[in-house]
Amino acid sequence: MVQGDFQPGEPEQSWVPDRLKLARELRGLTRAELAVALDKSAAAVGQYEAAVIQPQRRAWRTLATALSLPPAFFRLPDAPVLPSAFFRPDRTVPQVAYRRSAAIAGLLGELHRQLRLADSDQKADIPRVRLSVGTPAEFELVAEGIRVAWDLGNQPIDDLTALLEQHRIIVAAVNDKPAPTGSFSTWIGDSPWVFSAASAASAAQTRFDVAHELGHLVMHTSQDLGTADAGRQADNFALAFLMPRRAFEFTSPRVTDPALTELKRTWGVPMAALVKRGYDLELISEASYRRSHARLNRASYRAKEPAEPTPERPQTLPTLVEAARANGTLDDALDAIAWPKSLLHELVD
Repeated sequence: MVQGDFQPGEPEQSWVPDRLKLARELRGLTRAELAVALDKSAAAVGQYEAAVIQPQRRAWRTLATALSLPPAFFRLPDAPVLPSAFFRPDRTVPQVAYRRSAAIAGLLGELHRQLRLADSDQKADIPRVRLSVGTPAEFELVAEGIRVAWDLGNQPIDDLTALLEQHRIIVAAVNDKPAPTGSFSTWIGDSPWVFSAASAASAAQTRFDVAHELGHLVMHTSQDLGTADAGRQADNFALAFLMPRRAFEFTSPRVTDPALTELKRTWGVPMAALVKRGYDLELISEASYRRSHARLNRASYRAKEPAEPTPERPQTLPTLVEAARANGTLDDALDAIAWPKSLLHELVD
């Protein structure tokens, strides 16, 4: 008998349809694609997920194999509530890719709750601000307010990921290839999360994306999801937060490659962000900004941009996993949420 399989006399109804949908979305499959593995129709898979009909036991075992998850995964009483997340809108990205990222977020939230230590229930130290009019001056004030609250002064931030984790914002890396959804953020329960994307062009871009997501967590609610204004506002916050006006105004206004390379070593952001910040602060002309922006945003240039910072590595979940492994509780924790070790390796290790 397969571990976690049906026990003698156990009713088929003990399998939870919402867990099937979660597993399918985790694997990035449409109903039609999963139906192929079952030799069923997409409509039949939809009926399984809606609990209109129950698959036979043989079909459940085939489903578990096709989705690379143990049968026990589908029998847990509840599926994690998938969070509403701040994704950058992109019509070229299929919806199934966004649903996959949301499924990963929900499962990582489930793992975090299971592993969280008794003394780690402190709430995140993250000020919440509701914008009034969304002017450039307002973004400057919000960014400055976070820096004051976190005692950062006007200096460059050496490790942004470590800073967020220090303030109990959970950061997790997500492999969003081959259909990149980009970095995103959300609240899972009372915990704020930032998910950095493997598809980011560079370590500098990842830092900027993480700051962008911090902006969403600070300024926005679920009512702002998916709006172009929210995305622009988060970008403006990231520029002001990573490159505070009082320090950046004293930097070189030149936009030559050598000057931008030195600035990038200081601030750890993409060159295009440096140029945008210089333009916003009226340190460079509009004509100079447009020429530089066009040159720097060519894909061929972004792929080889110099002076990349050291990639930042999230530590919250790996630290919890290692602590559970060290004290001998990891296997029990994984059994409680029906995670095979292969899934832990796939999503965390």
